[in-house]
Parts: sequence; C-alpha cells; structure tokens
Amino acid sequence: MFDWITFLRRHRIDYVTRGPSTSRNNVNVHCPLCGDSDSGHHLGISLLGKGWHCWRNESHSGKSRARLIQLLLRCDEATAKELAGGERSPTPLNDNSFLNAFQQRFQNPETMRPRPLKLLPEFKPLVSGGVFVKPFLSYLQKRGYSNVNWLYETYNLHWCQKGPFAWRIIIPVYDQWGTLQTWTGRTIRTHEELRYRALGMRPTDSLPAAKYQPQDTLLGLPYLWHVSDPKVLLIAEGPFDAMWLTSWGKSFGVYATCLFGLNLSQQQMVLISALQERFEKTYLLLDRGAAMRAFRLATSGLSLPIKRIDTAKDPAELTPEQASSFCVSCLP
Repeated sequence: MFDWITFLRRHRIDYVTRGPSTSRNNVNVHCPLCGDSDSGHHLGISLLGKGWHCWRNESHSGKSRARLIQLLLRCDEATAKELAGGERSPTPLNDNSFLNAFQQRFQNPETMRPRPLKLLPEFKPLVSGGVFVKPFLSYLQKRGYSNVNWLYETYNLHWCQKGPFAWRIIIPVYDQWGTLQTWTGRTIRTHEELRYRALGMRPTDSLPAAKYQPQDTLLGLPYLWHVSDPKVLLIAEGPFDAMWLTSWGKSFGVYATCLFGLNLSQQQMVLISALQERFEKTYLLLDRGAAMRAFRLATSGLSLPIKRIDTAKDPAELTPEQASSFCVSCLP
C-alpha cells in the first residue's frame, strides 16, 4: 500500500487527517486543480488505495496516484510514475479532458478561479429594515422565536421583499470555513405552495449558481465547529427544526443541524462523520412518521443512533418546555 502520509511529509505538502471534510481512512490536501479557490483541504486521498476525490468539484477525481502526484508536484509523467511505485502507467496527458484541466489550472489560473458566491443586494439583514422587516419578525415571533439577534448572529438570516426570493427569510448555508455555498428561502406567506426555494446549480440572468445544493451541505457548520461545549449533535430534517432545537438546547451543550430533506447524501455523510469526532453523542432525529426514512439512512453506511419525538409532528412544533426537556433527555 502506498504511504501517502510519508509522501506528503517528504514533499512538504500541507495535509490534514481530521476535520470537517476528512472521512475515515483518508487524508485531505488542497485540491491542485481548484487552486487558490480551495481555501481548505477539499481533496480527499484514500489511504486504502481507492483513489482521490475533490468535494468542491466532482470532476477533480481519479484512481491513478501517479496522476495525482503529477498534479501535486507539477512534475513530468516519468517522474510521477517513478514516485508512484508499482502502479500502472497513469492516463497519458494527451487525454484531452485531463490535459485541458491541467493547462487551465497551471497556465491560465484566472480562468479556473470561480467568483465567490455572495448574497444578493436585495437581501437585508434580519436585524435591520425598520417597518419593512416587521412582517418577517412577526412570522418568527409566531413560531416562538424571541431572540432575533441570536438568529442573525448564528445563522446570518436575511429577509427579502423583491425578486425571485420575495417574501422569504433567507437562510445562507456556509462551509466550515465560513464560505457561502448556497442559500434557501422560507416563505412567510401562508398561501405560498412552495415553502422553500433554493438557489439553483446553474446561473440565470438574475441569479448566480450555487456551489452545492442544500442537500449536499449541513446548516450552521461554522457555528458547530466553534461551540465550546459540544456534547450532543442532533440531525434534523429542516432548518427551522435545527434552529429551534439549538435555541433551547445550546445552554445544555445540545446543538442541531439539518439535512434539508429526508435523504442523506454522500457529502453529508462525510460532514457528519467529521462532526461526530467533536461531539460526545450524535443522534438522528425522527418524527412520528419517519420509519421508512430510518430504514433508508440505516442502509446508507453511516451509523447513527436514533432519537424519536412523540410529543409533536416535528421538532419545530415543540413548545419551549418540550424542546428543553427533549434536549436534556439527549445528554450523555
């Protein structure tokens, strides 16, 4: 088995073996094809010989360690093959798709550097707006939220009155380093059929493209990676489930995030697996009607003990007393 740790140390390549993007039996480095746009360590290298994969860009992946060595060291094919040891020859560099990516990265890096995603100008902070923000604050108050400042400071919630996300509370989603990945908007209008609207993966005339779909991310990662008393992590379905439980559980060291749906993606599995090392206990949170969901997640390969809520339809409908009692019941 090729010793990636020794190789990276020998060539002074920065790497991590633990963290938000690093799964078990993997080591992570800066993606050489992403270049400066990778502010973290998003390229995972399997220590079991299963290849390498970038979580920022799925096209930046492969199984040939010689190819990866060539990218990391910017060396020629013969040198990479020699350093790779007993591996078969890497895919020739005259492979157009790989050659183009290589040339774009190292000869024209500006063409490979994506623009950072930013919130739209019409999105206004939840703590400002005078009379215009009142409908949004009223919606939150009806849901039981009284500490709007905490919501804004923790999740950077915004509101919007015009454009494609009009009359929605904007919930930005960040990676663990605080880089904006996407956002979703929750309508405050009762007659609106589409409760949540997320940013698309392709740009339009009025909207940028998301870096990831919400279903490939987790809510509140910068917050969860910096809390001082990480005792229990709860995995809920929706963002308001997670925010409600966190607002009542944080004083006990109980925090929540969400899957933005009923399924668990591979990217979410990696993020949760990393967070599990930080928290004493991690539970998958199921409401009364989620037996099939439990089965799907149980067969996904990630081991998560289950906590059920029997006193309400979902976590966001718990009373403050019920939410506090439930969080206390989860403590180790």
